Amino acid sequence: MKPKFNRPIELEDSSKLTQEFSSVDPKQLIDVYDHILPNGKKYSGQAIEKHVGGEVMLHGHGTLISNDGQLYDGDFRNGKMEGRGTLQNKDLSMYKGEFMKGLPNGYGRFTEPTGYSYEG
Repeated sequence: MKPKFNRPIELEDSSKLTQEFSSVDPKQLIDVYDHILPNGKKYSGQAIEKHVGGEVMLHGHGTLISNDGQLYDGDFRNGKMEGRGTLQNKDLSMYKGEFMKGLPNGYGRFTEPTGYSYEG
């Protein structure tokens, strides 16, 4: 059976956001809106606050928009894309499916801007 996570990108510089949280009590999740991460990306969704008023780690469902126009909407776990989500690149190519440790992994569909798609 595949693990399921609450709905919520591998960050270019995720060094500050990769502290391991093996099990998270849902009461620890906070909602953040238009939060600007240290690398300049914008995030709205669920997160874990590392310390009051401090950094957040993406965990749960959320949307991340990078400076170059890449958009990810889906599951995050321990600061990385993990679970199910949709990643849209600035060229409008899109992957919708499963992610693990920040990368597409498992079943999904990649669609090119021309409309041609790969599934599996």
